[in-house]
Amino acid sequence: MLEIINQRLMSLKVLLPFEGCQGLDFVVLESEFGDTVTKDRFTYNIPAHAEVHDPRTPKPKKPIVETREMVITVVDMGNEPIRGATVRFGMLDNSGSEHKTDENGVARSETAPVYGDRVVSVVDVEVTAPGYRRAEWGIGSASGVNGYRLLLAPITKGTTINESGKPLADIWISSEWFRFRTDGLLRHHEYGERDNDWSDDAGHFILDTAMTLRNNKGSVLLAAVDNSISNMAFAFVPASKLNEPQKLVLKAACKIKGVCLFEGVSENSQIVAMVEDAQGRRLASVSPLTRSDGETMRAEFRLRLPEGQYFLKSRGSSSRPPFSVPSLPPFSVSSLPPFSVPLLIKKGQHELDFGTVNVSISP
Repeated sequence: MLEIINQRLMSLKVLLPFEGCQGLDFVVLESEFGDTVTKDRFTYNIPAHAEVHDPRTPKPKKPIVETREMVITVVDMGNEPIRGATVRFGMLDNSGSEHKTDENGVARSETAPVYGDRVVSVVDVEVTAPGYRRAEWGIGSASGVNGYRLLLAPITKGTTINESGKPLADIWISSEWFRFRTDGLLRHHEYGERDNDWSDDAGHFILDTAMTLRNNKGSVLLAAVDNSISNMAFAFVPASKLNEPQKLVLKAACKIKGVCLFEGVSENSQIVAMVEDAQGRRLASVSPLTRSDGETMRAEFRLRLPEGQYFLKSRGSSSRPPFSVPSLPPFSVSSLPPFSVPLLIKKGQHELDFGTVNVSISP
């Protein structure tokens, strides 16, 4: 969907997504500005095989293929049972049922709905309880296991401040790593919404949105950023201390750009790049803008990070033979090698260009 935000724009010619391009990326080929807008100026052709997303159209409900017995045991971070938690089976379209956990933290359903088809089918489970963050699970029915143990993390409270200790308002806090678009801005679907993931005028925040943990060991990421993506903070909190007040210190974010060249890659290939800190902990994913001239693929990276030592990494992609998907033309995915680019952001640094990195392709 194209949205025109400037009424003085007379024409816009774009190259719409094609096989091999990534996400919602498109390239502006021509633009013309003037005083009048006519309907014929905004005509464009959508390929027959394109998948069109219209936000005005409600998503179809997944079909219920069967029902099965499910037993869910809900515990806190200390492995103690939570009594009175609400367990909902079939949360996607609210067609399921709700059950309360007993004194042992157990909720049972004899007819939990299984969604999907003959190939993939899941039981969707949502668990809520006062004082805890919501947990959501999609349990594959193929496992044949009926009993599961689910952890609920406590609601986390804290404050956001700058390096001088001044409280910061309108800061977005997330328990998931950031996702950078090709232009260096954030892709997160929660970004821009006003919920309890934002700090108030006094810098206080309350994290009560969904978070699903597989175990109570290790640490949980708390990432924070302001509206302009000019200040950021990353902190890792031990799972056992999520109920304690947290203090996030935001620092100025540095604009980072650079290029990776893949010689011998004749077509656009998908790259999944991650940002890790010096301890190898994941902080963000980055979607580069890729182009190929038939001999070399160019991947342009843009992102923002506060001061510190980081690594931009990719573990490469699997080599797969050409295959076809119904309604799509045949295509193939090239094999890409892993790479790692060190990023050192110094205090007060506003821009960093890591240059061009040549990534060799093994024969």
